[in-house]
Amino acid sequence: MYYFPYAQIEKDTRVILYGAGRVGQDYIYQIAQSEYCSLLFIVDSDWKRLGVRDPEQIRLTPAVSYDHVIIAIKDRNATMEARDYLLDLGVEEKKIVVPRKFLYIPAADTNLERFLSGYGHTEIRQYFIRQRGI
Repeated sequence: MYYFPYAQIEKDTRVILYGAGRVGQDYIYQIAQSEYCSLLFIVDSDWKRLGVRDPEQIRLTPAVSYDHVIIAIKDRNATMEARDYLLDLGVEEKKIVVPRKFLYIPAADTNLERFLSGYGHTEIRQYFIRQRGI
């Protein structure tokens, strides 16, 4: 499991996650489990296939409605491309969070179906159902 960058995000902030791959999935799970911050929505450049939102959606979202956009992409080159794209979309640089490093923690199997059944955020729940086939 890729460890969420808690040290870079203040508690109880509103975040948008950029990246719906393995890193993003792990971050979503930890956000939901910990309730550390509020996940507003998820974007990805491959949004149609993954069933999340188009990154262009950020341009339509008032900056006052979110505190951070967290880039959840392991590849450094792709991360920097996403950062530049976010800047082009008008996201303030201070709102973009690029994890300083990726900490991978092998996790025991979790019962995602039980976890998801108790989690109320429909968009995130449906995303996990599509991705994990549960």
